[in-house]
Amino acid sequence: MKELEAETMSHYLAYSGIEIAFDYILESHDSSSTILYGNLSEDSQINSFQILHRTPDSTSFEYMKNDIESNMDIFTDSNIIVAIYPIPGGFRFVSRGTVNDVEKIISVERTLSYGGMSLADIDYAIFTVGEGDSLNLKGNFTLVDGDVGTNSDEYENDDFAGKITGVFTPGLEIEFILPEFPELATQTDINVPQHSDYTIDASSAYDDITVSESGILYIDTGESSSNYISVVCNTMSLGSIHETGASKAIFYVREGFTFGGDGTLEGDITFISAGDVSINNTSGEELNLAVYAPDSEISLSGNSTITGSFIGDIVNLSGNTEVAFKSVTDGLDFIDVTDSQGDLVSISNTWSR
Repeated sequence: MKELEAETMSHYLAYSGIEIAFDYILESHDSSSTILYGNLSEDSQINSFQILHRTPDSTSFEYMKNDIESNMDIFTDSNIIVAIYPIPGGFRFVSRGTVNDVEKIISVERTLSYGGMSLADIDYAIFTVGEGDSLNLKGNFTLVDGDVGTNSDEYENDDFAGKITGVFTPGLEIEFILPEFPELATQTDINVPQHSDYTIDASSAYDDITVSESGILYIDTGESSSNYISVVCNTMSLGSIHETGASKAIFYVREGFTFGGDGTLEGDITFISAGDVSINNTSGEELNLAVYAPDSEISLSGNSTITGSFIGDIVNLSGNTEVAFKSVTDGLDFIDVTDSQGDLVSISNTWSR
């Protein structure tokens, strides 16, 4: 009975380590490789936790497990040790809980989360948060290739037949919260004139970013898949943005942004906006982006196919706009969540907060 109790408690500590680590990521905006270690008391109070930054050679379960075990001399007095390693789209955790020399080690992946709800959880091409007339699909050639959801209960399930290829679900009750933006030292404005380009290769903040119609703003995320670049600004007026590298670019915009003309968006780009968003693209190119603006209005027009996901208080589609949903979990293998003996505990492809 004592051994069973120790195993149960060590499992609890291991899962608690993942919760503590995920809270640390959300509060610190830290995307580096990190090991947190310390103690959780019987009344679930955190006594103390230390931070050890790592430069891993791999993000595999076996490597991370070995990484923890090879540093056990540092963690002697800790009942929780959790390793955090960034991967494309989120983080991989390996957490170890120990009670009376009984240990349990579990491995979990979580997607990047916005306001407590991840794009993978939502699984909609478009979601409108607002009540009333919050979804407007206008024009003979407007099309949403995917599922659409709304909190508004003023629609019927077949109101947009022919304009939505997937399932339309009105009357939902899902709360979305705009996350706190990263605190970064503000630099000078960026103004990219015609036929010119500018490159951002590190997380940074600006008052305003203006890219002319023939200009290109490059976001160079480098060769590491964990090198997420965050760009914070008050306002944006865009021509073209190209994310290059192995990771992704996340724009945090305080007052909203516009994107129009023949500009192009390439790479892995997410916009989190506290203000209204207007995308009127006439290039005919396929655009790849995701927009999270739960308190604001998103307007999409032009004649481009937009592959991504859009979450707004109000969403308007007009012109020849087509929105094609691609889940952020597409192409991901299922993740085995195992204990230290290699026994299968469960299978999950995301475990979002």
